[in-house]
Amino acid sequence: MRKKKNKIEPSLVIFIIVVLLGALAYQNRGLLRANLESSKQVFAYESTSQLSFDASKGNLLALDSDGLICLSEEGRKKWNIVHQISNPRMNVSGGYSLVFDKGGKEVHCYLRNSKLWEHTTEQPIITAKINKNGCAVVVSHAAGYKAKVEVIANEGEPIYEWLLSEYYVIDVDISPNAKTFAAAVLRPDSAEVTSSVIVVDIDGERIKGEMVFNGSLVFDILYQKNGSIIALSEDRLVGVSSKGEKLWDVNFEERQLSSYKLGYDTGSVLAFLGSRNNSIVQIYGKKGQKIGEYISDEKVNDVDIFDNTIAVAEKGCVVMLGQSGLVTVKTEQKHDIKQIMLLSRHRVAAVGNNNIEIIKP
Repeated sequence: MRKKKNKIEPSLVIFIIVVLLGALAYQNRGLLRANLESSKQVFAYESTSQLSFDASKGNLLALDSDGLICLSEEGRKKWNIVHQISNPRMNVSGGYSLVFDKGGKEVHCYLRNSKLWEHTTEQPIITAKINKNGCAVVVSHAAGYKAKVEVIANEGEPIYEWLLSEYYVIDVDISPNAKTFAAAVLRPDSAEVTSSVIVVDIDGERIKGEMVFNGSLVFDILYQKNGSIIALSEDRLVGVSSKGEKLWDVNFEERQLSSYKLGYDTGSVLAFLGSRNNSIVQIYGKKGQKIGEYISDEKVNDVDIFDNTIAVAEKGCVVMLGQSGLVTVKTEQKHDIKQIMLLSRHRVAAVGNNNIEIIKP
């Protein structure tokens, strides 16, 4: 008996191909959208003065030597503060803005456009930060010491002072409940470059804990909502407990960090230089676990994160990512972008050399 040959109907083959192509299109729907969509300019501004920018509760804050201005995500002016500063710096948390003159001696705290308090240091200011409740920590030079750290309550009253005779302060932050502060310090007594993150109990007036980074310089620290700290050095990203103990560690494995954003109570984004003049963007969760990655063909100039949305500034381009690194929107820009800020999930502030645009990707 002759066996019958199995025949596949042409219509069935076509159906299978269509299904496979549909599945492939769905999996890459973000990339397909990226090739189709273009951004909508909401607001544009050019200036001859040197401006610094930050985002606060969906608004854009712009600071220069003449003062501070607040713009909505639609580009409308909400308020402004006239404040003459020679070397202006600011730190923003919640609705509070801490404005100070780096190298000067005055620091001012604002809640939106209302001035709450001001503080004058004895020696020039190095850096300062504020928490979401309006409590601040100010680092300044001190005669006979490497540095002085002052904690200022939200009413403007100094409540703690710490003089450092051995270490230089690189960065500082204050906990959300203002019970502790952390300082990233350089230890000059070591044979190799060594730094530490020191946690200080404000009420107890004592060092609560310390984590040492041998052969590495910590240059940015950020408290989280649960009282832990994220510390970034030149070769690692580390979670530090409220007692100064290591919670988790991400080793860069000799990759060169090009830009980053430490998130508050969300993930953090790191961009590394690739081996072919490209960049690798990696997203890490609150516990240091890698949750996403995006490989760019261009050098990444800046990154930002807002909840589960990531913005990436490439050469003449803005790329929006989900937490997994999947591209959701990719748009071309007329100007090269030096700094990028997510005002919301649907509004991005793109800063160039002397211009800024608020766009809807």
